[in-house]
Amino acid sequence: MPAGLAHLSLVRACLRDTATFPSEDAESRLLLAVTEVMVNAIEASNGDRADQSDRAEIVVTIEGSPPEHVEIRDFGGAWTPSVSKPGHLGAGLVIAEALVPLAMTTSAEGTIVRLGIEATLR
Repeated sequence: MPAGLAHLSLVRACLRDTATFPSEDAESRLLLAVTEVMVNAIEASNGDRADQSDRAEIVVTIEGSPPEHVEIRDFGGAWTPSVSKPGHLGAGLVIAEALVPLAMTTSAEGTIVRLGIEATLR
């Protein structure tokens, strides 16, 4: 999909349609984690210009039956976590990791973040 903020609601709707969560808390935790990681991916794909949705793409995959993971991939090149980056809060991954299981890999091709889902198939 194009890497733009307008697609956040589409991904959240797909998750809600695909899974029944054991609690509102589990649903809220996953949806917030997905939002944080997608914003990072959108910014990485667009050179920190999240409003430029025609410039790059991200891939979101909901895996398993019932869904077990959400994978968010950007093509923004290698990414190195930074504790201090002027003008950026940089707390998205910290927030996401506090909410759900998270695994991340990064390479010259981009970054892949896999989020665990506590849910059952609808």
